[in-house]
Amino acid sequence: MDTLEEKIQMLKTIRKYRKSLIGVLAIAAIVLVMTGFGVNFVSFREEPHAIQIDDVKITYSDFQRERRNVEDRYRVMLGENYSKLAPTLLANLNDRLVDQLIENVLLKREATRLGLYVGKRQLREILFNQVFSHGFDAAQYQGFLNQIGMTAKEFEDRLAEDALRSMLRGFIRDISFVPQRELRTLIERNETSYDVSYIELSPAAFEEKVKSPSEDQILAYYENHAVEYETKPAVSYDYVVFDPKDYKNLVEIQPEDIEFYYLDHKNEFKTVDKVKARHIQLNYPAKADPEAMLKVKKKAEDVHARAASGEDFASLALQFSDDITTKTLGGDLGWIKRGERDQAFEKAVFDMKSPGLAPLIETDYGYEIVMVDEYVPPGVKKLEDVRQEIEEKIRTREAPAFTAAYAEGVFDEFKKSGKSLKEFAVEKGLKVASTPGLLEAVRDPEPRLKGVTRKILDFPEEKKQLVDSGALTVMAEIKEFRDSEIPALEKVKDKVVAAVKHEKAKELVKDEAEKIVKELKAMKRRDLRALAKARNLTVRERKALRSALAVGPVFGNSKIKDWLFNVAKAGDVSEEAYQINDNYYIFAVENIKRPAEKLLREKMRSAEATQKTQMAELMLKAIVNRLKVRSKIDIDPNLLAES
Repeated sequence: MDTLEEKIQMLKTIRKYRKSLIGVLAIAAIVLVMTGFGVNFVSFREEPHAIQIDDVKITYSDFQRERRNVEDRYRVMLGENYSKLAPTLLANLNDRLVDQLIENVLLKREATRLGLYVGKRQLREILFNQVFSHGFDAAQYQGFLNQIGMTAKEFEDRLAEDALRSMLRGFIRDISFVPQRELRTLIERNETSYDVSYIELSPAAFEEKVKSPSEDQILAYYENHAVEYETKPAVSYDYVVFDPKDYKNLVEIQPEDIEFYYLDHKNEFKTVDKVKARHIQLNYPAKADPEAMLKVKKKAEDVHARAASGEDFASLALQFSDDITTKTLGGDLGWIKRGERDQAFEKAVFDMKSPGLAPLIETDYGYEIVMVDEYVPPGVKKLEDVRQEIEEKIRTREAPAFTAAYAEGVFDEFKKSGKSLKEFAVEKGLKVASTPGLLEAVRDPEPRLKGVTRKILDFPEEKKQLVDSGALTVMAEIKEFRDSEIPALEKVKDKVVAAVKHEKAKELVKDEAEKIVKELKAMKRRDLRALAKARNLTVRERKALRSALAVGPVFGNSKIKDWLFNVAKAGDVSEEAYQINDNYYIFAVENIKRPAEKLLREKMRSAEATQKTQMAELMLKAIVNRLKVRSKIDIDPNLLAES
């Protein structure tokens, strides 16, 4: 067995080798880049494709650029929360990107086949009205292209392709037909509410009517169900937990470790752009009519013009702003990061990429005039500013492996010591705990030690064990083990008697439910409440129940829903008693409230647009699937393996 020192040294060697290996790979990557682009280095080779759809090739560069764009969008949207959510958001990202890129190619080809076309004039309108809605600036455009890593032609081709796919979606949505009669029936069904009364018959209420079973009945039941009373294996044990967070000091970190991490994870330390700004907020009056709203707009335009002419912004804020918290402070908003405000604000303010007066911003509540005093572009935090943060990240990452190695060494000492775990723990200054009695496999002594008892029970003959629970390592000593067994009848007789009575009560409740249904059918006017009163049964109620609200074990039951929401008139009673587990339910519909015609028409207008969009998406998926079958698609398996 290796010594503790040897194991830790081995981990250090692995880490050192891993850095060296990555360094070699990094150099190799640089050589490959030079091979692809250097004029005099090596003869030119075509970059291999990551995906090929018939004659269309998507290179690794294209794919990686798409992936970076997705990651950057997430980073901007989430800001400081990006690092926490990234593992979830980026899971299987390559798989999703592959599907999306293939779909884009196929839909573009289909749109072209159908005669859809995006001309230069339409492309200019998209570029000027959507991308640069506040005015085109060649320098800003070039900066934007540099940021996303595209040429102007590549970006404009992308815009045209996106527009073409949007046209195809719109075309399919426009030709989608939604049957009005079926739509009306569906909405009317969903919007109709029901007042329902019902009775619940449970075996528990009938058990007191059941006579105590005879000894022969008890014995017969026990013999047929003995296996149901079999006890499960159980164990009690003392244990010591090695938690990586308590052993981070085992991880030795060199300066180059931190520098390497910084270079390899620069995305983690990117900062979004931010502005220091002041504003003047002009609100619409309460219950404003169009004329009043127009006055606010005119006032906002006038104040904006005065600010643009150089008039003191703080004075204007004090005189005109409706934001009482900032008007006396000159409208000061402090520092605002991209992603903290609504889209209209961010487009107006951050698109300037410099200090100055932003274009007038229309909001849900009125207008906003914003003066940007300082603009800080996106960047990367300096190494010195994040050195401690990186050190903590490395310690956290490496601590589980070092802790497990340390625990193995301690465990070896424990086995050789001949002492109990409690004695050994005291000697070593370790914190020892005990289980609260015997535990079955499904129970662990602490929530954080998930699965530990099950692992110990896998080898009950080994009194001393070392097991893991996620990143935690647990050293345990078994105190008592109880194997599974079928107990004698006398030990479980009370349970057997209760089970026999419950089975008989189930028969009684079923008979009672069938009698009630039969009596209801025989009544001229089926009155569930009157019958329940005569039998001293409780009537339960649900008011204004709609299909969308029908959830839970009773009203969520598919058979009950099928009957209830197809009842045509008030007064109807269910033709059968519905069984859910051991209980039986009988229903009566006391009132039905159907939606007003005006509401129906409003819902139909809204639903028709939604249905068309949904149908269009379904049709698009069907088209894509058909095109995939007809196309020759080649995907590099390594691309999916890296996802």
